[in-house]
Amino acid sequence: RGRAYWYCDSCRGDFFPEEPDRSGCVANWLGDIQDMIDSEAPPEQISETLAIELNKAEKAATTGGSIIEVKNVINKLLDSSTSLRKDGFIENIINSTDVIIRSSTGWKEISDEEKKHDVASNYLSNLDLAGYMWAQQATRRSQCNIEKIFNTESVSLISRTVDTPVDDSICFPFGNPGSICYPGSVLEEMCNVLVATTVKSKEENLGDSYIFPTVQEFNSRGLLGQSLIGLTINNNVRSSNFSGADVSITFKHDDLYKESDGCLLVPGSPACIFWDTYTSSWSSEGCEVISSSPEETVCSCNHLTNFGIVLDWEGKAPANDPALDAISTFLLVCSCMAVMMTEILLILQRKDTRSALRKVAERNRNFSLFFAQLFFIALVGQFRTISCAACEVFGALTHLFWLNFFCWTVIEGYFFYTALVTIFETKEFRLWKYFLVGYGIPCVIVLITVIISVSTDSFLYLRRDSEGRVNSCWLHSYGILSILLPVGLVVIINSVITGIAVSVTYKKGRKSRNAVLKDKIILALKNTLLVSFLLGLTWIVGFLPYSRAQQYVTVILNASMGFYILFYSVLANQQVRGDLKGRVTELWSNSRLRDLTKETITKESDSELLSTEGPGKLKNGSPSTSNTIYSTRL
Repeated sequence: RGRAYWYCDSCRGDFFPEEPDRSGCVANWLGDIQDMIDSEAPPEQISETLAIELNKAEKAATTGGSIIEVKNVINKLLDSSTSLRKDGFIENIINSTDVIIRSSTGWKEISDEEKKHDVASNYLSNLDLAGYMWAQQATRRSQCNIEKIFNTESVSLISRTVDTPVDDSICFPFGNPGSICYPGSVLEEMCNVLVATTVKSKEENLGDSYIFPTVQEFNSRGLLGQSLIGLTINNNVRSSNFSGADVSITFKHDDLYKESDGCLLVPGSPACIFWDTYTSSWSSEGCEVISSSPEETVCSCNHLTNFGIVLDWEGKAPANDPALDAISTFLLVCSCMAVMMTEILLILQRKDTRSALRKVAERNRNFSLFFAQLFFIALVGQFRTISCAACEVFGALTHLFWLNFFCWTVIEGYFFYTALVTIFETKEFRLWKYFLVGYGIPCVIVLITVIISVSTDSFLYLRRDSEGRVNSCWLHSYGILSILLPVGLVVIINSVITGIAVSVTYKKGRKSRNAVLKDKIILALKNTLLVSFLLGLTWIVGFLPYSRAQQYVTVILNASMGFYILFYSVLANQQVRGDLKGRVTELWSNSRLRDLTKETITKESDSELLSTEGPGKLKNGSPSTSNTIYSTRL
């Protein structure tokens, strides 16, 4: 019963918020519960009926109004002194609270955020009070130092009585969510009641809490941890001034930072916070991070309440620039196609005038670039769906093939240089040396990087953004030198080779009177400039200071290397272009000739079938004695 409303946002063309506001809609059975309270029915009976009805209502989703009304019912039940008589009463209260905490749709239906947070604070306080009441009635029947554990799907509560003095810390382990420890030396009363709780704060590890607000004041991208861990002493959540002996709270990360079958994502800067039930807001006052690792974060606070952890992290880290991501993917795909087209066109040549060494260098360079770009497209972004180990393997493979490409690029630069020198003096360069440089050096660099990554647990092939979130299966900033140094060395070597080639060409060209020799020198110099200088220039841009324009220029130039290879190896090569043109013309001519021959034969056959009954046949169709065949040309 009640009234619901939903705001239609004309600008967005959609309803807002996610669910209609049904904070005024209350389940009919809650009217019956209120009648039981008014008739002063036993609290044990009312609490049992409440738990039963909530379990039934859970399947149909509890409304926002019902969440508010159940809070009022529990308040009235806990205020009744007769509630201390039965053990089942406390269990019913905790089970009812568990159903309410898990009613995500109902919480979303309370659009008034302040009201929702006040209601949440009330439920947390009622849990502490329920645990305290159980301990009070238990101590009336027995001695101190007893404990009771209540476990539900979203709530765990440990109620413990502790006598003084206690020298060691009093700890409450909660398994995966973590633990909380209190310095026993500061307890003053004879028999103290300690109530520790964990409350699940959201449905999914990676989402926002549907109960508590986001933690904007501590971090613009902060995400609340999976559970809150709370502790009260003698039902006083404001206990403080522990004389330097602070509360220690440990938050486990096992499930918190891991997507389904995904890679472990470690926060860059966790923060310890607590939910202030008096102000219904987050605060970090009196709390600090003691230590943090991929497995857990340890906080220390000088007061008691419900503690949480806020993480500078998101499970699905967004791309720095969606436009850059789209441009790079498009260009890399087209570049791979250009590389394969280059190889196909070179194979189709009637006569390949390249030397055997040049073929080896260019083919290995092209295939290395193809697989480097293919792996960058297909593997680097898989961190969301694979394990950390697989992500690091993908990163290492991509790193290896990029290094292969750079090494073969510098080999080809050196090859053009030797081609110039060979014009004047013969110099041998064995094939195995090409492969040693092209594949041996990259393997050594990747192997060293892997060894450092494993031995130091630095995860060098898990790239993170400035906030510590894994965003790709690629080199971490700590290991980026393993790609920057080889690339920088390639640029320097190609620049030196280009300079030497220009110098040698200029000197020999001036002394030579042979026009053919001069043409060969100019052609070789042109190839050297086009390949070594232009390919090197694209990577020089990547070393410039960071800016938005620099990023776009770097992506456009470096993701288009396949086009450079297609242009310089085929389109700008007059010999290759002429040979391919002749090959295409020859294939076209042969195809046309076959079509004409087939057409002629078909027409001649049709003419024979159309021949009339002439001298070659009798009227009754019998063949004539003449061997002459008559046909008519159409």
